[in-house]
Amino acid sequence: MMDEASNALKFRPSSGTMAALGLLDIKADALPTTAYIMLGEKCVRDCAFCAQARNSGAGAGRLSRVTWPEADEDGLLNALSAATRAGTIRRVCIQTVGGRTSLKAVVDAVGRLRSASAPGTTCW
Repeated sequence: MMDEASNALKFRPSSGTMAALGLLDIKADALPTTAYIMLGEKCVRDCAFCAQARNSGAGAGRLSRVTWPEADEDGLLNALSAATRAGTIRRVCIQTVGGRTSLKAVVDAVGRLRSASAPGTTCW
């Protein structure tokens, strides 16, 4: 979600996405062609199954069985630009937690991710 003081977004790409972008060195049988990026941390909702639920004790970088490390925005956007131009990333999927500023965060994130991506990259 948005940090209202600085208007900053917290981009948390999945660990597989970080590897596909060259930002994380992990062993993988196959790297994704879709960049999965979570926005924010700790949802206002309290779904029993979700690591990002309001009362969950899981860390901010966890969702399902995937780790979502926080990424430096400039580094992420530069890597995304290179990967979409090279064709190794063809889509971007945004996942977000619920909150009062979630919609604004998604709109801002889509704008930033689209600006960084090669023409024709799908951003959802």
